[in-house]
Amino acid sequence: MMKSSKRVLSLIFVVVLICFVLIVCGMRTTKFPFWINKTEIESAWLKEKGTKLNLDEYEYYGTYDDAVVFFSYGMLTVMWQINVAGVEFEWPTNGNLHVYKDGKFYSLEEAYESGLLTKGNIKSISMHHKWYKVKYMTSIK
Repeated sequence: MMKSSKRVLSLIFVVVLICFVLIVCGMRTTKFPFWINKTEIESAWLKEKGTKLNLDEYEYYGTYDDAVVFFSYGMLTVMWQINVAGVEFEWPTNGNLHVYKDGKFYSLEEAYESGLLTKGNIKSISMHHKWYKVKYMTSIK
């Protein structure tokens, strides 16, 4: 009897774990997670750039060694392209990729060239950007 109870509990645990993993993996989001201090970033932007920033209007691409990467999108204008560490990025708006670390902002190129981001980070950001580009382009139909 004890042995079958352990099996049932183990089976329930495995099923719950699988469901959890599937749900979390399916919840690919581009909004800033709760642990990112958006107020700090928005205040630093205002201080450095002199304009107001609302991160709720930006897409969160991840945090890499405390460097927060986000994408601003704008009006559809022309196709923008950049190459960072041999990785191509493109988007059909006047948006930009931004990196924030320790109170300062960097372009993606600057962050890579200064060593804030590695080539592996750039590849990861590229994958996120490709996913976002598909999401964005299918939503404007």
